[in-house]
Amino acid sequence: MAQKLTLRELSRFDGKEGRPAYVAVDGVVYDVSASRRWANGEHRLCDLGARSGRDLSDEIKLAPSFMRSNLAQMPVVGEVVTVTRRWDRALQVGLVALAVVLVAVPFIAMGLFGFRSDTARFTALRMAALETFTLLFIDIMIGAFRPLLTKVFRAKVTHRAHQWIGLVAFALAIAHGTLILLQGLKGYPRAAVWVGPANLTVLTVIIVTALDRRGLTSVWRWIHRLNYLLFAAALTHASYVGANVRTQEFLRIVFYVYMAAVVVGLGYRIYLLLRRERMAGVGARARG
Repeated sequence: MAQKLTLRELSRFDGKEGRPAYVAVDGVVYDVSASRRWANGEHRLCDLGARSGRDLSDEIKLAPSFMRSNLAQMPVVGEVVTVTRRWDRALQVGLVALAVVLVAVPFIAMGLFGFRSDTARFTALRMAALETFTLLFIDIMIGAFRPLLTKVFRAKVTHRAHQWIGLVAFALAIAHGTLILLQGLKGYPRAAVWVGPANLTVLTVIIVTALDRRGLTSVWRWIHRLNYLLFAAALTHASYVGANVRTQEFLRIVFYVYMAAVVVGLGYRIYLLLRRERMAGVGARARG
């Protein structure tokens, strides 16, 4: 008999500790327990945080087309009834508010530094640099904690936010570099200055490969992980060249917090990668 499951009830079928692995797509609940790709309730090849016990309607739209046909071969066990919880809504609002506060940090820093103490070009140059760094940080956080964020936001929303924030950061990085060239490099340490064009080149490669993710299969993931090195290089660049970072204790503290958060995010991603490899090994031994 077909079951009617709420999302909370569906979450019990997570494929762990011998429990069945169910996923929901477009209101239909499938049993993927028998699939080798879903060992221990996690899809081995998916980078979108696909786990059993959840509604994957958004994830499957972003996945390769053959995934839907593969899923259609799985047994249908019921249908899902969506219920929005107040806690989820509050968490969504809180995370969006946090992002708005982070985007406002460069404006606060420039306000403390003194908007009127510089020419319009210098002000625009510094604002572009600070916002680029801020958006890069937000984008890395979205990428690092995507498996958790997709429990709060729809996967499509998380994915689109990740894409657009990266593109806006890229545009601001180009604007910053253009203003630097117009202003001239006099007075800046040359070694630190040239980190900027190198960062922009790496960011270009990351964005292009991410946009062609389906064509590059798994290769793009490793290229995308260069974001962590890019963040470290951008932080070094800002520390040696950025007037705000060198003179404002407030901004240095904020950037140190960002650095700590990125380290935590990297650790979390490494943990997920190692766990996935361990589960794949357990599944292979069980099949053998």
